Amino acid sequence: MVSDMTQTRSVPATIRLKAEDDEDLCIISAMVQDAILPVRDIGYDSEELRFAMVINRFMWERCDPEQLDGPVDPDSEQPNSFFRTLSAIRFEQVSRVEQHGIDQTKECHMLGLLAIEQLDEHTVLIHFAGDASIRLTMVEVDCHFEDLGEAWPTLCRPAHDLEGNLSVDCEQEAAEVAKHGEPLRAD
Repeated sequence: MVSDMTQTRSVPATIRLKAEDDEDLCIISAMVQDAILPVRDIGYDSEELRFAMVINRFMWERCDPEQLDGPVDPDSEQPNSFFRTLSAIRFEQVSRVEQHGIDQTKECHMLGLLAIEQLDEHTVLIHFAGDASIRLTMVEVDCHFEDLGEAWPTLCRPAHDLEGNLSVDCEQEAAEVAKHGEPLRAD
């Protein structure tokens, strides 16, 4: 695993990782768990054999553990400890992409990323909420993950129902992400 972290106060400001095997890919999977993305931010370049996604990543590594249990109180005077950032994931040497349960014509439809799993040395399965998935066939695992910008605070903490579906209970933020790539900020 190759890693490059820029530190600000003991919390990584940006993270860059490379995965070449199942163990490395598990780390990236944990980093991207509960990311959300519009369908339009998924792409495959068949000439370059490159598959990529731009995701709106929930930053679990910046969470205050005391705020992980119980409901989020939007009226609380306590500073918010939840953050999101835009990140990119790309796979190289991808010869085939198969999608299940994803309608490419609904470009603004939001997907909830649950996990990335290596099935064998040539196949990776990307799991999304609602039983959607993308199967990648490649020469060998060559995955790159990188945060793209500054983090922003959010009140939207991911949750899962009993069927394992991701529920981001903040429709307005998800709609802004689908339209602009990130929530609008009051500057």
